[in-house]
Amino acid sequence: MELRYTDALPTWATLNFPATYQLYKPTTDPITGIATRGANAVYLYGSDSISRIVFYPGLTLPLGIITAVDGQGTTGHHSIVEAKGANYFFNKNYGFVEYSGGSRIVSKDIISKAIETDLVGIDSRYYSRIVGTYIPFSEEICWAVPLAGAATPSHLLYFNTRTKGWRKEDKAARYVDVWTRAAGEYQKPMFCNADGHTYSITGETIPSTGNLDGYRVEPILHFGSPTKFKTLHEIWMGITDGGNYSIDLSWRGGDTVKEVEAASFTSLGSISLNNPSEPKLNVNKHARLHQLKWGTNLDSEKFSVNWIRFGYTTEGDY
Repeated sequence: MELRYTDALPTWATLNFPATYQLYKPTTDPITGIATRGANAVYLYGSDSISRIVFYPGLTLPLGIITAVDGQGTTGHHSIVEAKGANYFFNKNYGFVEYSGGSRIVSKDIISKAIETDLVGIDSRYYSRIVGTYIPFSEEICWAVPLAGAATPSHLLYFNTRTKGWRKEDKAARYVDVWTRAAGEYQKPMFCNADGHTYSITGETIPSTGNLDGYRVEPILHFGSPTKFKTLHEIWMGITDGGNYSIDLSWRGGDTVKEVEAASFTSLGSISLNNPSEPKLNVNKHARLHQLKWGTNLDSEKFSVNWIRFGYTTEGDY
């Protein structure tokens, strides 16, 4: 489905109907983002509007767009965060907003009143560079924001969805400002250094400096109960691409986030990629918080993992 907007009024010479796969939103402001809200709602955001995408079963064109809020929108797709059944985003008029549906943004929806002195220093040319994400463990939304006239994100702003409080970290973004055009499909990794330049591995083999580690470190997991101990029994992986090699897995755990981060990873063993039908590794690890590291360290070991499933039991608060 192709979503469009236009501010050009048609004439008899240019009048035509959109194709069956095209939808035009009712307002003429540019589209800035799209996001789900809860399990059954999808919203299309503009710079000055919020529209709801609706489903009409049985019709030839089963989708439609209805304006929910006119006059208020968001500055960029990456500032939109879906959490706890609401959309949180940056609005050029009010700052950060919590939107739970409805036809207006009212005072109670504006969540950033306590940090207005910080937000007034954002250069409006760089509103679109605000990027947000939800952190389930702490129930916080974190936005990377260019404060004090900066052209790139310079601080992290954390909003606690439970306490409604804010905290700030001075942490400038590292970013790539020079991209090498990839004229074709690459099976080798591309990476960047602190100088902002992108480097790619050319040829069919890794240079003499050695293989590149291909490990992924998962977020710290509490499995829905931050204060309770859990015993991790099994790790399943949905593998769709493999070969005559294995994925190596490591684990660390602890009672607090800082304790986990200070701990060293210990090997759990390996999962063979010879059989891609849901291989499993039996483990027996006991902690409140768990973190997994997995991958390979040889350039010839290509793999694809679509999902990871954990088998665990929840115990008490002791």
